[in-house]
Amino acid sequence: MAKITTEEILHMGVRKLRRLPEKEARKYLSQVFSAANKRIKSLSRLKYTPTALKHVQSSGITKFGLKGKTNAELWKQYAAAQDLWAQKSGTLKGALEVEKNIFRIIAINMTFTPTQRGMFWDIYSKVENGEIPGSSIFMKQIYGSDNMQNFIAEEIVAGKTADEILQRITNMIEGQESFSTMNQKEEEKSSLQERLLMLLKNFLKLKY
Repeated sequence: MAKITTEEILHMGVRKLRRLPEKEARKYLSQVFSAANKRIKSLSRLKYTPTALKHVQSSGITKFGLKGKTNAELWKQYAAAQDLWAQKSGTLKGALEVEKNIFRIIAINMTFTPTQRGMFWDIYSKVENGEIPGSSIFMKQIYGSDNMQNFIAEEIVAGKTADEILQRITNMIEGQESFSTMNQKEEEKSSLQERLLMLLKNFLKLKY
């Protein structure tokens, strides 16, 4: 019989685990806690504390384990592990992606003019809320929110108007404009994120 995965144990839930023989339930909890400790050890090495790790810390848990714990404490740890797996920043890769996204947004807010910032969030909100037919599903399931933010910001930097940007997004959704066409020059220049972060660093140097 194949070994049950940590994810499968986490999906079982407290009620189902409680119905198992104590020895089997503790074996599964031990597997989950061991995996959780590896995750928090990895996340603890990052310069900035990810949200997922903050959740664990706020619960008062410094290390997951069975020894000396009451049943209530065991289920509290199990719930914390479920939350850790549910958070995008609960893995090293996910935490780094979230961190990059945060810095990109900070860079946009600090380097764009008030008018540009307003345009950026107005367009992104329209896409996210599906005000362009099919835009919400397209962004979430195909193109990705990070890519969409990068694209909108790139177009604003290029001097495009809101109507022009929205039309390009509409064309892309309807298949009138391919992804490759939209990004064909991307390899020939530094990424938007790198440029924005550079502007942010220069801004901070001047300010401080």
